[in-house]
Amino acid sequence: MSSRTLHFRIHQVPINMRVIYAPLILAASALGLATSNTADALPLDTIKAVSNETETVVKGEFPSNQWGLQRLNVWTSGDSEAFHREPLDQWVTVWGGVVNLRCRNCGGGRAWQVMQSEGSNDYDMLRNVQDNLCLDAYWSNDAGKPLVHGYQCQQYNSNQRWEYSRYNSATMIRHKVFWDWCLLIYPNGDATMANCAQNWNDVHFNFVA
Repeated sequence: MSSRTLHFRIHQVPINMRVIYAPLILAASALGLATSNTADALPLDTIKAVSNETETVVKGEFPSNQWGLQRLNVWTSGDSEAFHREPLDQWVTVWGGVVNLRCRNCGGGRAWQVMQSEGSNDYDMLRNVQDNLCLDAYWSNDAGKPLVHGYQCQQYNSNQRWEYSRYNSATMIRHKVFWDWCLLIYPNGDATMANCAQNWNDVHFNFVA
């Protein structure tokens, strides 16, 4: 099996919710999963390596090369800024190009595959398995911010490149081009893009195996 390296960032949360990033590089050579140009990302062993909180992963929920993106509520408390996380029954889906959150039994394709973009060593694209559309954010001058939707997967398209920033078993889905912007979806709502630091409590997800 060929060895691949997955690139992640871990963020820490100081008092004013300012996010500080430090690079983390994890080898994927011993994951026991098939590797290809559209290989698995955020594998189970990688999550365990980042955090020992194995309860964040539901084994057998999805096939080995697919993941569910589950919305989390996160917050800190006390002088030590203890980190808290609450998984919600809210899952990222795509309906007719509209990215939204739906409950487990509310329909919609909850399975996502992570793909490798053209010329990149990172698995930085997210493809919805049912709709065969990729998570895509493009800049809107009218809105003054990126807008997000499901769009035909294009491995050369920089609008479809994302980075997964982890902290205490919670993951922000941050855009690689529009760096300050993260995926934000309120429960039962449609997706938008929001400033990662200013909306820190609302931009975290759980990658469920």
